[in-house]
Amino acid sequence: IVVTTSGHKFQPELLERRINAIAQVNCAVVYHCDKHQINVAIVNVTGTPDAALVRAIRAAVDDINATIPAYQKITRLTVNNDTYSAANQLLTSNLKINRSRIIEQYPLQDS
Repeated sequence: IVVTTSGHKFQPELLERRINAIAQVNCAVVYHCDKHQINVAIVNVTGTPDAALVRAIRAAVDDINATIPAYQKITRLTVNNDTYSAANQLLTSNLKINRSRIIEQYPLQDS
């Protein structure tokens, strides 16, 4: 469960499932950044995350955002094409996403 700085709660898995349904997306992790008071999606893709692919993912996330409450909206995206594995600890030993390690590996950059 994600708890936003405003106290709202939501299940990130529901948003992650919707993002994972986007073409070329392997895995998504959604979390709330308390420092910036925004929701962030870290998206792992197949292929090179060029500008066109990032725009397509952003457009699909914008479509998702249009259907959810404001406190769940994803404001920032981090897109990568790294290999997630148990060896690099981005997956657990039973091959589930290692949420805390992924968030640590791809910190939100100030912009």
